[in-house]
Amino acid sequence: MVPNLRSTVATFYSITVSWDELSCVDRNGGLTGYRIEYGTTTFDNVETVTSFTATGLLPSTSYMFRVAAVNINGTGPYSTTVTKQTSADTVTVAVSGVGTPTEGSQYTFTCNVSGHQSLMATVTYQWWNNANILQGETDSRLTFNSVNRYDNGTYTCRVTISSPLLSSDITANDSIMILVTGSNNPFCFKWLFIPVKYQSHHQHHQLM
Repeated sequence: MVPNLRSTVATFYSITVSWDELSCVDRNGGLTGYRIEYGTTTFDNVETVTSFTATGLLPSTSYMFRVAAVNINGTGPYSTTVTKQTSADTVTVAVSGVGTPTEGSQYTFTCNVSGHQSLMATVTYQWWNNANILQGETDSRLTFNSVNRYDNGTYTCRVTISSPLLSSDITANDSIMILVTGSNNPFCFKWLFIPVKYQSHHQHHQLM
């Protein structure tokens, strides 16, 4: 008897398929397990469970599955092929800062990455200020030890995801603007008032 195969769940790098358990009449002997084939891979599931999860797959890729019951006499006929596609691997980047940056204080931006679920992935960060790369700033956090008005501008965190499971790297970025509060002028001007004494000169004319 052919198992009734169906797909259930697909993630970025895995697909789960399940099938109906064969009745005792349909087993034609003692059931020892199931054989699952997908792509060019054959997996012998020696247990009599009725589901299987294929892992280590590529995102946004279709895979074909079929399953057959195995008993003491060998492998039975395969089920109808089921095709299922893994999810697209999307990456979301969000840059955030807490509070208002005040001149002379420490301030930190944080770059949060979500959406990528590969355990084999490498995540790298690079910070930019406007169109200028910030050399050495390759952490998920960008900290100003003493922020000042010259730090005003737009800061961008560019994230690169690398994985042997990906055909190419995935890049994403997010930006945030900083506006430091505090003194608006680099100098403090003081008006200097110099008192000027005016002396009246009277010319005396002696009458002869």
